[in-house]
Amino acid sequence: MKTAIQTIKDEMTYRSQTVLSYTIEYPVVSSAVFQTAAAAINRYYRAKAELYRQRYRYSLYHQAVMEYESTKANPDRPFRPFEAYLGCTVTYNDNCTLSLYFDAYLFSGGAHGITTRTSDTWDLCSGRRVSMARFFAPGAPYKAYVTSAVQTQIRAQTESGGGEYFEDSAQSAAR
Repeated sequence: MKTAIQTIKDEMTYRSQTVLSYTIEYPVVSSAVFQTAAAAINRYYRAKAELYRQRYRYSLYHQAVMEYESTKANPDRPFRPFEAYLGCTVTYNDNCTLSLYFDAYLFSGGAHGITTRTSDTWDLCSGRRVSMARFFAPGAPYKAYVTSAVQTQIRAQTESGGGEYFEDSAQSAAR
């Protein structure tokens, strides 16, 4: 199965001032063998991208305009345009399995933006998402295993100076 990344971008203005810019990336898959599955996956991500686009264009744009007006009333506070980004990265595409993740970054006027990562894994034969449990023996405590592995990686990166985390990140991974 082949994957490509489709991009939607826009820069929205209010009173000649850019108040919001956004970028949405989503995968488009194609396959000569698994056409039905590819179509289902493409519908899913096209719909997800459209939901993000609507949220940005209406709700987030409205918030950005309100923030712009608020800063105009207070000249000591500069307006910083809102920014939204949904990036897609394919991490595995082999053996009838597609795995990818999305980083959703949002800056809405605070001290800094926030990024949230989500992921999906697909069975390319059926066109259905699969859970992590599928990759472990039935009944295996896979959540505890994954949590422990993440905590170990956080500690190793923190000790080597290679990762920037909050002080309680390893404990937070268990929640």
